[in-house]
Amino acid sequence: MPNLVQEQAISAVEDYLERKDYTVEDIRHSKQKEPQHRGYTLVASKAGGSPITINVKGTTKMWGIPDVYVTEFDDDRRLVADYLYVVFILKNQSPRICAIPRDALKSDDIVEKHNYRFKGRIKKQETLERYLVTS
Repeated sequence: MPNLVQEQAISAVEDYLERKDYTVEDIRHSKQKEPQHRGYTLVASKAGGSPITINVKGTTKMWGIPDVYVTEFDDDRRLVADYLYVVFILKNQSPRICAIPRDALKSDDIVEKHNYRFKGRIKKQETLERYLVTS
């Protein structure tokens, strides 16, 4: 199931950058094929300029920043992307975008968090169907 807030955030950033005359490439679906793209969502470039990498995070909480994945930071806890774009998706308002440069995020601004994720083999109909409950 797609994350609608994240999809809206990415669309808002793409629209914003295109209005600034950037060509924007969404590289989310090429990550498995091209590991060099891990840690960011978009690559934007202007004619004759160097490309910039952008990690996009969407949230419905003003001034909130969603958690990030370990792959979005390097070993020194520096953002992999050139920019972190945080998009605030608020009810009945146009999206608001914060474009935070990598150097504005210091390593002591980042708190390491450990979590677990279920493997794909358990997230399947044939596995979970037997646990469905009816209301």
